[in-house]
Amino acid sequence: MLPGTRVLPRRVGGGYDARAGASDVLFLPIRPASPSVTLDAIRSSVLAALETAGFPAPASGVELSAPKAREHGDWSTNVALQVARPAGRRPREVAEELAEVLRADLPPHVVRVEVAGPGFVNFHLGPGWLHDVLRATVAAGGEVGRSNALEGDRVNLEFVSANPTGPLHAGGGGGSQSATRSPTSWRRAGPRCTGSTT
Repeated sequence: MLPGTRVLPRRVGGGYDARAGASDVLFLPIRPASPSVTLDAIRSSVLAALETAGFPAPASGVELSAPKAREHGDWSTNVALQVARPAGRRPREVAEELAEVLRADLPPHVVRVEVAGPGFVNFHLGPGWLHDVLRATVAAGGEVGRSNALEGDRVNLEFVSANPTGPLHAGGGGGSQSATRSPTSWRRAGPRCTGSTT
């Protein structure tokens, strides 16, 4: 698995198939979990910048995503591409104008705002957001990672089986370690877990 990725297993019937090697397993890029407060603050700042600059807010809201290249920042929005046509302007010009307004009053934990490509606005976070995540994690105690996102679903967990005839290697040893931790992590999201590791 590539660094900065997580496995999103394919859906099978009413559940998920998380077996190693299952076909149609997707790898999705992930970033360190910025506190939603930071993301909400960035979205609010972008909406305020749109209003200040006289652009309409997109009907779908402000979407933030992690850029593919790390040098493009921690979060990015394509809002300038969305509002350029209704505003009758070029996306790059809209992005530059929004970035100028955003730079005048940076959202919390944002240290730099840049424009890239045809009109993406990129946000670079300072290390302070991580301190907030750690404080929130300690404050949440045993509730960290709990959700009901998969409640009512089934997850089939199968990672490794013992190979009594072969040597133990890093892949097999690491897989078995993952197998002992994975059911607990999955259960925190609410599904019923089945398989050889549960």
